[in-house]
Amino acid sequence: MLIIIGLPVAIMAQPKKAKVVQIEHSLRWMEEEAAPNYFNYQHVKDSVLQSIGNSLQTYLKCDEIIFPEKIDYRVIMGFAKAKNKFPKYEPASADYFISIGSSITRATSSHAVYWDIDIKIRNKKSEFFNKQIRHELSPVSVSLYFKRGRWVYENDFIRYLTQTTDEVLGLLPPQPKAFGVGSTENEKRALDEWLPVRDSYTLLETSSGALRRFIEVQQDSASVNIYAVKEGSITRSAMSPSIKDRLSAGLLSAITKFNIGYDEIEKVEHSTTIMFKPTQERKLKIEYLLKIERETRGDRETRSLASPIVMGIYNKDELLGQFEYSQEIISDSLNTGKTRLNLLGGYYTENQMGYDPQVVQKLEGQFNGKKFEIRHAQIDNFMLVSVDDKPAVYISLLNLNEKAGYQGQRLSKNKTFITSGLNYKIDRANAEQYDLHIAPAYNPELLSEIIQFYATYLFVTANKYHFLLN
Repeated sequence: MLIIIGLPVAIMAQPKKAKVVQIEHSLRWMEEEAAPNYFNYQHVKDSVLQSIGNSLQTYLKCDEIIFPEKIDYRVIMGFAKAKNKFPKYEPASADYFISIGSSITRATSSHAVYWDIDIKIRNKKSEFFNKQIRHELSPVSVSLYFKRGRWVYENDFIRYLTQTTDEVLGLLPPQPKAFGVGSTENEKRALDEWLPVRDSYTLLETSSGALRRFIEVQQDSASVNIYAVKEGSITRSAMSPSIKDRLSAGLLSAITKFNIGYDEIEKVEHSTTIMFKPTQERKLKIEYLLKIERETRGDRETRSLASPIVMGIYNKDELLGQFEYSQEIISDSLNTGKTRLNLLGGYYTENQMGYDPQVVQKLEGQFNGKKFEIRHAQIDNFMLVSVDDKPAVYISLLNLNEKAGYQGQRLSKNKTFITSGLNYKIDRANAEQYDLHIAPAYNPELLSEIIQFYATYLFVTANKYHFLLN
């Protein structure tokens, strides 16, 4: 007798499981304040993993994605490069195993910044997917290649990781090579707080070479005024070294035969000329104290400012105003990680979400009977000017012309070199363009004074290191 056992027409498919065994995000040759590790924020981590999980489920056609509890993060300070390597895992724990690498790196031989996403996938037998995609990061303004500031914001971080993951997996078509990052929200908020009501202009800066700068103020593309600024050479006219400490250190060294360190304080004076059009020549006389740390046996020395830089601005022999340039250090760092030692880079704090200590530069004083103050913190992309203790001017530092540079500096087309532009001709097509906002009741005389004050600030900040060396 033949017995036939009926079999089910369809066999239920077993649910498939994928396991992400590693996610590593790294930062190489880039300051954390420019591109923080936003995985420190739980809501960012949740958002990114949710999106990546959905994409992996779609690509692998699996039912469950398991993520690791920890996302690895490291700062690479030497010549090493980020590598996406599979860690050890238990083959019986899933059907697919995934390793994801994310790395932001400044180029080895240029100022370009890239972000790599690297994904590797294995089944229980072998690796069957290995792909990396790189995009160059394009900051909100070319100015950020020259100054400290934030490149990557929280929304950029989420958008890049989720979008580029889909691109790597083939769920999106190839995206443009350059990926725009950055935001002007902080700048807009600061502007609204400083000048709720304002008149808006554009500040253009060009150069005809030989340290001659042209500052043009425009409104609605029409020129309001042009200021020709020529910076004369710096002349060191006086030096008064203190010899008391030198003699004491020399005597002690002769007796003990030890190398003795000592300080010298020098009073230094400089003079230069700034030309505003042929009929407006302004002379600057600059004084400050210079601290020089020396040794009795050896040529090594360290120089630093021992006082604010004090300036007098003259029309021929008439004193028009006096300014004082000073610096202070502030910090708003939020340290969420550990202080580490790198043999090449020294001590650093990993997972720092705030900003490193930064220099706040300030120029203040009297000019034509009015009190002026200009203030700029290194991280800020703007300067604030007050007149008689009232908010008067907001000057953006985000250059609107991508063909140009920042405060006379230029970036080569391949981003390899940064050069000073004041010795070269810079035409209007390559002019630096900045937003300029002024309190209402526009006054041509006041605008002229503000531009002279601004040009003086640019001169001092551009030459402060020259003051230390000469």
